[in-house]
Amino acid sequence: MKRIGLVFVAFASFLVSVVAAADAGLGPSLWGWVERVPFGDKMCHCVLMFTLCLLANLALGSRELHPGRGPFLLATVVVGCLVLAEEISQIWIPGRTFDLLDLSADAIGLLAADLGARGLRARLRPSIRLADRGEAA
Repeated sequence: MKRIGLVFVAFASFLVSVVAAADAGLGPSLWGWVERVPFGDKMCHCVLMFTLCLLANLALGSRELHPGRGPFLLATVVVGCLVLAEEISQIWIPGRTFDLLDLSADAIGLLAADLGARGLRARLRPSIRLADRGEAA
């Protein structure tokens, strides 16, 4: 597995543990300080989803869902669906609260990561093609 794939797996595992801790009601004792920062919760949602989605896109080589036709990269769609399911599931989990603003912050992070992955792909692809042919970048 490539190094970026390992980084993605490690970060995704960290996020799963954060969600599990929140579902168990441990959130306030572990990251209560976030609530004291104005918009801290929303900033965390945005940054965490940006990081997860960017790593996922890099691990998958910024593969398009429908090459040349789709507006989003494959990993963005997969991560977005999982994030949406997790946020909606909070409706039925005691001690958790579904919040459209959390979902909005998640979406901002996902969209920014999609754009970032596309930008990186555009910058790296020419040098990768040249290296494959044995030419200098």
